[in-house]
Amino acid sequence: MKLQLLLFAFLVCLASCGSRNQQHDADSQNNQVEPDLIEKYFDAQNGCFRNGIVGGSQVTPNNPKKNYVALLMATYSNGGRSVCTGVLLSRRVLLTAAHCADADSLEIYFHHSSYCSQGMNRNLIYKAERSVLHPLWVNVQGQNSKEALQQANNDLALVKLEKEAPSQYQILGIAKPQEIAAATEVVQIGYGRTGTRSSAPPVLNEVIKTAQQVKYFDHSHYLIMDQKNSHGGCSGDSGGPLLIKSKGSYRTAGVASFLVNYKSDETACESGELAYVSLGDYLPWINETLNQLK
Repeated sequence: MKLQLLLFAFLVCLASCGSRNQQHDADSQNNQVEPDLIEKYFDAQNGCFRNGIVGGSQVTPNNPKKNYVALLMATYSNGGRSVCTGVLLSRRVLLTAAHCADADSLEIYFHHSSYCSQGMNRNLIYKAERSVLHPLWVNVQGQNSKEALQQANNDLALVKLEKEAPSQYQILGIAKPQEIAAATEVVQIGYGRTGTRSSAPPVLNEVIKTAQQVKYFDHSHYLIMDQKNSHGGCSGDSGGPLLIKSKGSYRTAGVASFLVNYKSDETACESGELAYVSLGDYLPWINETLNQLK
C-alpha cells in the first residue's frame, strides 16, 4: 500500500498495512478539502462521503488498530474544511497536532472510514468542547522544512470532547524516545492522502515499518520517519500517532507534524521524511494539560 496514511486533502498524518503515499503540511489551509470534492461526495446532512475510490491497503473493520485513532474534521471561517488524525489520552481528551486544532470548529469522527457506505453517520461524530494548543507552538508553514528540523515547533494540542469517546476506542500509553530502539514494530497510521497528488475522501490506512527506519533528533525533539521508499504519511495524517509495538502492546511515540521534502512537491509524500513531535519530551506539559481538562 502506498503512503495512504492519515490525512486526506487537509493536513498531515499516516496509514496502511503495507505501504502508502502521503504528504504532510503544517499549513491547515493546504490541508483543506477541495471544494469540488465536497460538492460531489460530501453528504452534509449525514456527515459522511457518498462514494469514491481509495487505492492501497486500508485498516479493515476487523483490524484492532481501527480503534486506536480518530479523524478530525476542522472547519474555518472561510468555509474551508481540513482533515487530521488524533489519538486518545483519556476517555474525553484527544491528542493531535496544534496546527490541526487551530480552527474555528472541530468535529471528531470515530470510524475507520468517512464513507456513508461503510457505516459512517452523524451518530459517530463528536464535537470538540475545548482545545488547548502548546503555548510555544511555532507554525512552520512557509519555512524550509530542513531548517524547520533544527528547532522544536511544539506542534501539539489536546482536544476535550463533548462526551466520552466510544468504549471500544483504546487509550494508548506514551513511549519514550529510547524505547523505540527496542520496538518490534513501528506503525504510521492515519486518515491522510494515499499519494501526494491523490484526492479521495479519507479512509484509515497504516504502514508497518522497523525501528531502524526512525531517527531521533534530541536537539529539536523530533522523531523522523524515512519514507523515501514510497511508504509513509501524507496530507491528512497530521496529528496522527507514530505507534511502536513493544512486549506485545502498542504505545504512542510521536505526533505527525510536517513533511521534509527532498525532491519535487509532486512526490513529497513518496520521497521525503515525516517529522513527528517526540511525545516523550513533552510529558510534563501533556500531563499538566490533561489534568486541567479533566
